[in-house]
Amino acid sequence: MKRHVPNWTIIIITFLSLSGCFNGNNNEPSEENVKKSLMLKLPPVIKVTEMEIEVSQNIGNEVEPRVKSRFKGELELTEPLYKSVEYVMGKAVLKEITRKGTQFKVYGVSQAELKMESWDIRFEELQISPEIDGSPLSEWKSGQYVFIGSSEESALKKQYAEKMETERENKERELELAKKKKEEDRKILVAILESEKTQTGEAGNRSSTWPFRLTFKGYDSKENTFTGEMEWPTLSGVTKIEGTLIGGSLVFKEVAHINKGNVDLGTMYELKAVERGKVRGTWNQRNYNYAWFDINI
Repeated sequence: MKRHVPNWTIIIITFLSLSGCFNGNNNEPSEENVKKSLMLKLPPVIKVTEMEIEVSQNIGNEVEPRVKSRFKGELELTEPLYKSVEYVMGKAVLKEITRKGTQFKVYGVSQAELKMESWDIRFEELQISPEIDGSPLSEWKSGQYVFIGSSEESALKKQYAEKMETERENKERELELAKKKKEEDRKILVAILESEKTQTGEAGNRSSTWPFRLTFKGYDSKENTFTGEMEWPTLSGVTKIEGTLIGGSLVFKEVAHINKGNVDLGTMYELKAVERGKVRGTWNQRNYNYAWFDINI
């Protein structure tokens, strides 16, 4: 009786036969086996040109061989390698470190196990001389680099210099404007102190507000010191203040009661922002404690 062989059996038999043909001697991996496995381990820009197995030893057994081999070979770089020497305007300036075609020596130890009549090869030690330095161009995104010494680098650095010059000019302009405003603000504060007119304002925090009337007195332009009074209508109190004009800031403190009411002493004020007809600042150096008054000159 003729026996029928299933198709999948025929496929497996064919596969195993082909594997035997491809591998040749199954007692140990060939130099070509090691070469191909090493190329899979190395970066794509490096190819193995020569491979020589110097000595091999089966550290397993005849049934389940594990072959340890010491080998040496030669490698060749298939494209140049680069390093970034600096970044300009968000782009890398690349310098070629290693030329295409550069050759290297490779030394190593591999261990191979036979699986399905194919050698599974791993590398326990791998030494390359000289050391491979740099990265392939694919490591940088297109349009995100220029080459050192190129016209693109010159144009990029010119653009950067122009940008830095513009930023410097803008910064100088901002500083000049800030200086002028500070001088103008100081003049306003001096005028307020010299006028000795009552300034109406408000102090507060996250939960409460207290209106006040503030009168500066006795401004000494040489010492930049002054005194004055703060009247608190809702607290039924009046206090004496003493302070100093420091740069563009009125810094003063409530030092004594003229009419105690419900006002505590010792509160320190720093008012310096002159804007929209008001002088603004804080008290007791806390940002959520605010104070301001309308400018009355």
